[in-house]
Amino acid sequence: MVPHLERAGIYLSEKEHKARVSKNFSNAYLILKMNKRIGLIKYKVDEKGIEILQLQLLPKYQGMGIGKQVLNSMMTKAKSLDIALHLKVLKKNPARFLYERHGFKIVGADDHEFFMEMLPK
Repeated sequence: MVPHLERAGIYLSEKEHKARVSKNFSNAYLILKMNKRIGLIKYKVDEKGIEILQLQLLPKYQGMGIGKQVLNSMMTKAKSLDIALHLKVLKKNPARFLYERHGFKIVGADDHEFFMEMLPK
């Protein structure tokens, strides 16, 4: 994630990185492939919907359809609960295009991120 943050002009100290990882850690789930840890998804569910807080895969596992599978799982969960799915993505992070291909729409932005949403169908 560091390269994406730095491309966006966000430089975090070691302490800030640890705080970022620790925030909402009870909502974090490992992504496994053949019992090997290859990524992490962190999300929370509330009355506004499901918010994906982090979705990260180790670089060597990106582009293999794993992010798509995880995203499809979250979309299924949101659909079953009839609630929206929300996330933020750094403006220069190519994952944005994965989200757009799956129906997410940009509903806002700040200096560094797009706010994206998928409404229940």
